[in-house]
Amino acid sequence: MLAKLASQLFWDLVTAELATNRCFNSTFLCGGEMNRMGPRIAGQSARAHFRNLFKLAVLLLGGAYLVGLVIAFIFTPNTWLIYAVFSPVVAAAFLLTFQREDVRELISILSGWRKGAIGEEQVGKVLEPLRAQGYTLIHDLDSGRGNIDHVVVGPNGVFIIETKAISGRLWVGRGGKLMRGKFEAEGIPRQARAEAVEVRRCLERIGLQLRVHALVALTHSELPRGPIRLKLVSLIEAKDAVIEILGVKGRVLSTYDIDRAVAAIYRGDQDVRLGA
Repeated sequence: MLAKLASQLFWDLVTAELATNRCFNSTFLCGGEMNRMGPRIAGQSARAHFRNLFKLAVLLLGGAYLVGLVIAFIFTPNTWLIYAVFSPVVAAAFLLTFQREDVRELISILSGWRKGAIGEEQVGKVLEPLRAQGYTLIHDLDSGRGNIDHVVVGPNGVFIIETKAISGRLWVGRGGKLMRGKFEAEGIPRQARAEAVEVRRCLERIGLQLRVHALVALTHSELPRGPIRLKLVSLIEAKDAVIEILGVKGRVLSTYDIDRAVAAIYRGDQDVRLGA
């Protein structure tokens, strides 16, 4: 009974953590003031999720050992050697009351957030050379509905980049739907399109009519036939992100327009002249 209650409490904490948007110092997209703590780094939210979930797992193990220690203290002679031997046995028995599926799910969740954080950090490094060519990079932006991994604003337009650390064969099926193996994977381009719409709305509020290019950067998948072009979204290998962005031909933005666009993304509909 105690183990069941502990299991339920643990998964309630995990659910609460996953429902929390870990943007400690950022603002909602299209609202509030500029992030006073300065720019965020790539993968910051994903890394925070992983750390917090890892702490919960450690807390579970520590709690199990503490339960074992208490039981050993009650039912064994007053010998610390016996405590040291018996309490881990009780702790292991306590943990075994968790369903095997629960353990697998926890490992999968931890692995997923760790891979996601590493992937976002990897893409952040790939994009860094763009700064020298007049581009502004925004990482881990809180949209109010989740995080946009990367936003790039430069002379040839605005780009949002969603990082995906997924493996497996990706291809286009009937009706232009993205497939991953035998299954539909439309959630991937759908998320990128939604993020592009959010950013475009911010720009429109200050009179900037710009197309926001949506890219999905794949860190664990190879595309031997080149980028996959879907409706309003392109899937690319992460290492090719800079080439993809520089290859886009479009309206040439002045430094002033780039600054306005960045300010709009951070501050919403306040037309702020940066540096003025």
